[in-house]
Amino acid sequence: MKKIDLNLLPEALVKRLSERGINVFEFEEIPKGKLLEDGSEILNKISDQCPFEQCDGSGQLWLKKTDGSEVARYCDCAVNLKIQRLIKSAKVPLDFQKVTINSFDINIYKQDYDKNLAAVAKRASSNYVNNFESLKSEGKGIYLYSETKGSGKTRLAISILNALIKKYKVEGFYITSINLFDELRASFDIGNTQKVLNKFLSIPVLILDDLGVEKFSEWTESTFTQILDSRMNQKFVTIITSNLTQEALDSIYVGGRVASRVKKMTVPIQMPSEDVRANLAKKENERALKELLKLC
Repeated sequence: MKKIDLNLLPEALVKRLSERGINVFEFEEIPKGKLLEDGSEILNKISDQCPFEQCDGSGQLWLKKTDGSEVARYCDCAVNLKIQRLIKSAKVPLDFQKVTINSFDINIYKQDYDKNLAAVAKRASSNYVNNFESLKSEGKGIYLYSETKGSGKTRLAISILNALIKKYKVEGFYITSINLFDELRASFDIGNTQKVLNKFLSIPVLILDDLGVEKFSEWTESTFTQILDSRMNQKFVTIITSNLTQEALDSIYVGGRVASRVKKMTVPIQMPSEDVRANLAKKENERALKELLKLC
């Protein structure tokens, strides 16, 4: 491995590497001569961690321009890094971090009626993303509902969130209704209830999963009403999944305040009534069993 003469590197680059705790003597000699389309020469090390083969994986470039000046700028892969950070901070479950609306397969449903419902929901989700700017100005979200567990509601809701993050770089957050109230209850002892509550009040896009399965109390209704009120007034987008229709929310939140706000804030979209999660789990187990039997 060749060592690099520090005198051959731009002082600012050496400082940047040092601040990141990188010992330049551990690198092979930095390749010279790779040019961008504008003729700028790449001075930094190029890593296979960069899909564009331009930077060292940090998302930053150090360039020598055609006039001899040296500048730093973001690499094209920095956008990908930002998207990854947004998805991670949104607490999207690992299994759903790469799901897309396009890959939402309507053919996993067996009944034609359910396939049609899935097709409508998929098309509506895609149109929602494409028209997000105008819908966002109205604070309009989506309400995906089906009485059947495992019908694809969560999967499609997160597909929408992933698409919004990738296309608009929005900040989002995913949480189940049970976990939302559990986090708030846990904050009582710590004394940071307002901080936890503010997270749900101020996030631009909130995915609230499985609304209606949480245990009802006057506190849950008043708290949820507070969250919805704040988000509605600020025109923040809320995407909700539930086993209940919007009208049936009154059977859980008997005060009627939750259902009326949900109707104002979201467009209802019916999902299929088939439990595809069970079907997919069965297929996965069958594949796994075949592999296990091969090993015997």
